[in-house]
Amino acid sequence: MDVKTFAHTAFSVGVSETSDEVIKVLEAHCKDWGTPLGVLCDCGSGNLSEKTRDYLRIHNIELVPAGPANPKGNGTDEGAFSHMKQVLGTIRLDLSSPRAFARCVLEKLISLYITMRNRIPVKENILTPRKEMKVPTSQLQRGLERQRLKDHNKSRAESEEDLSKLDQLHGLIRYHDMAVEPAALKRAERSIKAFKEEAIIAAQEAFVKAVNRKSERKNLAYFFGILKRIQQERDDEAYRRYCSERYNEQVMLQMSRQQEEHQQNKHSVEGIVRMLVQAVKTTVQFVKELAIRKAHQWTQELMESYRYPRALKKRFAEALGALTDLNLDQRNNIWELIEKFLEPKTMEESVTRIS
Repeated sequence: MDVKTFAHTAFSVGVSETSDEVIKVLEAHCKDWGTPLGVLCDCGSGNLSEKTRDYLRIHNIELVPAGPANPKGNGTDEGAFSHMKQVLGTIRLDLSSPRAFARCVLEKLISLYITMRNRIPVKENILTPRKEMKVPTSQLQRGLERQRLKDHNKSRAESEEDLSKLDQLHGLIRYHDMAVEPAALKRAERSIKAFKEEAIIAAQEAFVKAVNRKSERKNLAYFFGILKRIQQERDDEAYRRYCSERYNEQVMLQMSRQQEEHQQNKHSVEGIVRMLVQAVKTTVQFVKELAIRKAHQWTQELMESYRYPRALKKRFAEALGALTDLNLDQRNNIWELIEKFLEPKTMEESVTRIS
């Protein structure tokens, strides 16, 4: 036991107090905590034997014998045994049978754990668990906690949709006359609630077809494999639709902003080029056609303010060359469109060329 921190670091249970037992305890302490500076002990034969002294000398540990006149050493040891007696209490062992003996030992171990656990504060709490249990609670606090428990139980209650899913699962098992173990059935009942009813119906259809081809597939594991695949496909498709709609919405908003900018400044070569960038980058056909049509319209309006088409074409080339986020094919497509806009050709030819 460390005399400064009162930490109990090692112990050994032997037949008698011998130097081997003393050295065993010292080695156990050194293994976990390092070599101590000194050892304070009573004048027992095991503590002061030549073997013990040699071990202490080899490891450079000071031996400090504590006699009757040293209250610190004796008082610390006596206090430790007193605390242990308070925690352990009375130990009664029932030796009438191996089962009774094992039971009383286990009960004492659990009782010891509970006693010690209730004396240690949890995390950053100041009070120990036993002291905190003695703190009175008001009726308002009890009422709030009771309502929280009711809300919790209500949220866990099975909804009509969950009951419908369970009915479909049980109906599938009865129809195929599947032998299902209770534990597997409980897992299936918990798992089925996480899937959509549409996916469950589609999985049932696919399962019937699969079982008709090979009867050995008639088990819940194969059914849930089909169900997970179908649900994943539907989730992926929903996510793709979301991304597509979100992308189209962003493109339309950007085109709307560019149109507003163009209305404020009709002679914007950069605005036309940005619109064509949207046209060559998008994969949605109607967005592509709309962007090309708007760019063609704006180019025709812009040509009215230029006496020399070459000057306008040069400005388009400079605006296109200033963009750094385009690859070579995209640049070529945009430039081909600009050249067609500047020539007296139909809009349909321009749309057909880019699509």
